[in-house]
Amino acid sequence: MTDDQHTPVETAIYLALVAAESVEKALAEVHEADALNETKVAAFNDLCSGTLTADSFCRQNCVRLRTLALSLDPDIREQTVSWFVHDEHDMSGGHEEKFTSPQGDTLVHLRFAVRNLADSLSHVVRLQEAEQLAGLLD
Repeated sequence: MTDDQHTPVETAIYLALVAAESVEKALAEVHEADALNETKVAAFNDLCSGTLTADSFCRQNCVRLRTLALSLDPDIREQTVSWFVHDEHDMSGGHEEKFTSPQGDTLVHLRFAVRNLADSLSHVVRLQEAEQLAGLLD
């Protein structure tokens, strides 16, 4: 699919479908790693590429997706351990280091994929709104 063969909206919809496939893959990783309970996983099940409809491309859905992505933060924090490393010569004061478990890594990947899907859907919505406004200005 090249941009010269398709409208900007068609290209953006295609990219949103690709983003939905990434969510689907990330959900499979989360399921395989047993990183979330089934109740929480169910909230993400309608984000797969096969479930996107014309109604998915709206501002309310973008907000919902961003909220879903944020809802993963407590689970990611539970899978992250941080500790303070003191500078042995007490010159810099030290620094903090973090380690995220493999389950936490899958959740980070899911959060990124959901945010990317929200951004992709939002891009389509903005393009559609721009076309509508441009039509009114003609």
